[in-house]
Amino acid sequence: MSSVDLKALGHKYNGNIGMVRNSLMKEWDKTVPNPTMRAFLLTNLGEKDGEIFWKANLNAIKSCWNQITGFPTDLNGRVFNQPVLFVAASDGKYLGQSDLPAVRKYFPQSKIVQIANTGHWVHFDAPNTVTNLITSFMLDKSFDPTSFTDVTEIK
Repeated sequence: MSSVDLKALGHKYNGNIGMVRNSLMKEWDKTVPNPTMRAFLLTNLGEKDGEIFWKANLNAIKSCWNQITGFPTDLNGRVFNQPVLFVAASDGKYLGQSDLPAVRKYFPQSKIVQIANTGHWVHFDAPNTVTNLITSFMLDKSFDPTSFTDVTEIK
């Protein structure tokens, strides 16, 4: 997103945000192959007085990326000793085997599950499964993730 020259695109299309979106939908075809995902990302475009801009503060996200994506190491032995559900993607890379010891240490009552055929945005790839999984976890004291056909519990 940060590599897009929105000023040039805005000028090219006379500040017409719809035309800029259409142009990026085509331009990002290979980078973001899923058209629904492209459309979602492009909802972050804004327009004011003919100037096209990203609504998200990309510079802040970039400068704080390690804090955003990292696991806090300064918890000083604190433990959250209540049920917690971690939902991972089968094709994702953000909750891996190397993260499990820390998850178990800080959240000893955690359930860690993986949803089949999903990428990083599990809620986007499998919205019904995610909704049903979380609802079941919140409402059912004897929550059993193995009752879902496309969910695997990670022990």
